[in-house]
Amino acid sequence: MDQSDGAGSPHGITVEQRDGTTTVILRGEVDAGQREAASQCMVAVLEADGPVVLDTSAVTFIDSSGLAFLLQLHGVASDAARPVLLRDPSGAVVELLALVGLDTLFPRAEPQGV
Repeated sequence: MDQSDGAGSPHGITVEQRDGTTTVILRGEVDAGQREAASQCMVAVLEADGPVVLDTSAVTFIDSSGLAFLLQLHGVASDAARPVLLRDPSGAVVELLALVGLDTLFPRAEPQGV
């Protein structure tokens, strides 16, 4: 299921369901411009079961809107007792989470392909 903001766009949010896991792939700039894609992603996560993996390896920029999206995903999944794991975080994501003191909120998932 692709919840991106346009085919071929370097910025977007993609949701994949595989083997009982929901993987949310964020790429490019994650900011207020991704609001519609983030809303569609939230619906897909709410409709699914199992763990949620956030792949932020291709994020080049993330602002407070993007952080709010990550926190909302964490809250929704945690309320349903679903683990939320962070896979391959980009430097931008690592820096922002550390800056706001949330670097321990998201346990790390195994890198893709391992």
